[in-house]
Amino acid sequence: MTYIEQQPQIPDPGRKRLYTVAPVLLALFLASLGLFTLLMRWDRAPRAGLPEVLGSSTKSAPTFDRTLAAVDRPLAMALSPDGSRLYVAEGAGSYAVKVFDAKGAALGELAPPHTTEGTRQPMGIAVAPDGSVYVADRRLNQVLIFNADGTYRDTFRPAGFGQWSPLGVAIDSDGQIYVSEATDTPGAERHRVYVLRPDGTLIRWFGQKGAAAGDLMFPSDLAIDGKGRIWVADITGVKVFGSDGVYLFRLGSEGASGVALPGGLAYSDGKIYATDTVSHRAIVVDATADTPEFKAQFGEAGFGKGQLRYPAGIVVSGSRIYIANRENGRIDTWTQ
Repeated sequence: MTYIEQQPQIPDPGRKRLYTVAPVLLALFLASLGLFTLLMRWDRAPRAGLPEVLGSSTKSAPTFDRTLAAVDRPLAMALSPDGSRLYVAEGAGSYAVKVFDAKGAALGELAPPHTTEGTRQPMGIAVAPDGSVYVADRRLNQVLIFNADGTYRDTFRPAGFGQWSPLGVAIDSDGQIYVSEATDTPGAERHRVYVLRPDGTLIRWFGQKGAAAGDLMFPSDLAIDGKGRIWVADITGVKVFGSDGVYLFRLGSEGASGVALPGGLAYSDGKIYATDTVSHRAIVVDATADTPEFKAQFGEAGFGKGQLRYPAGIVVSGSRIYIANRENGRIDTWTQ
C-alpha cells in the first residue's frame, strides 16, 4: 500500500504552481513504478545464493573453480575414459573438436579430411570405452569416428540407413551407441533417438515430432544414467525414457528444478547434470531413485568468474564439473 502525505497549506500564488506540478510528479512516479515492476517480472531467472527460494543449501551447491581454456563458442564436450583428455566442439573459428589435457593445455584438434571451416559443424561428442571418439556433425549429416590418437577412422550410421541428420551422441558402459536425430524437411520429419551396436546394427529407435508427453522436438544432447534410462534434451526441456524407449517422465521447465532450454546433459555417480541455456545456470538432480530429486543449482548470468552466458555442454569427472560457457568463449570448471 502507498501512503501519500498531505501537503501543508501555503499561501497564494504558490498553491497554483503546486496544483500544476503535482500531477506531473505523480505521473512520473507511477511510470517509474510500472517500469520497475516490468523489470522485476522480466528478470526471473533463478539466481545463486538464494537457498530459501531454491530449496537447496549453498553448502551442497558446486563452487566455481577456474577457467580451464578459451574456446571459440564451445558447444558439446566429452572426456576420455581416464579423464586425461577433454574434447570440445567449437561452434565458431575452425569449427573443429578441440582437445585439451586435464590442465587445459591444448593438444590438437579433430577434423575429418577433405573438409573446411565452412563445411563442418560438430554438435555432439561421445567417447567409447576403448577411447574412440564419436562426433555428430550437423553440416556433414554424419557421425564421425576418430581413433584415440586423434586420427580419423570412418563414419558411423545405422546399417542400411540412408541420409540422416544426427545432433547428439552418447555411449553407455556396455558400448551401445545412442544418436539423436532432428530431420525436419517437407516429407521427412524424424525427431528420434536411435540405439545401436558399435557395428551399426539398429537395436531400436523411439520418438516422433509432436507436443504429447512422450514426443520429441529437435532432440539434441543425451545422457544414460545408472538405471539405463535415457535422458534426452530437446527444445521443450528434458525428457526421460526407459532403456526400452518407453517414456517415463520429464523435468519441468519452471521452478528451481526446471530446465527451460537444456544445453547439455551429463551423468556421473548417481546424478544427472544439466545446463539451462536461457537461465544461465546448471542444475544437479539425484537420479538414484525412480523419481528424480533436485539437489542444487549453480551459476548465474554474467561475464565474470562463476558466471555464465548461454551455457551448452557439461561433463563431470569425479569432483570436477566442466561447462562449455558458450557466449563467454571459455571452458569453466566447478568443484563439488
